[in-house]
Amino acid sequence: MGYVHDTAMVQFIPPNAFAYSAGTWTPTLASNVFCMAKTAAADSPNIFIPISLPGNSANFKGSYLTAIDVVWSNATADLTSVTTVELEKQVIPANTVAQTATAPTRLS
Repeated sequence: MGYVHDTAMVQFIPPNAFAYSAGTWTPTLASNVFCMAKTAAADSPNIFIPISLPGNSANFKGSYLTAIDVVWSNATADLTSVTTVELEKQVIPANTVAQTATAPTRLS
């Protein structure tokens, strides 16, 4: 079959695959849309979204990520700031080595 250069791939990551910190997060279904609703509170939560890329065991046949879109809404009037949005690249380390994350550099 050969190699296929497919530039139109899209992957949806469901909210229940995220990791949430601080506060109470509740899986919610409203108008046939699944989301995670957070109880309003004066705290500083983080949301960790795992970005999994398709891989390949053959050399030089992996994936090239070109964009990430994150859609969210604030339903209360209490939001005072969104301090940062960042991307961290994590590499699986060798045994007994602590995992680290770094900001990726743009290649193109």
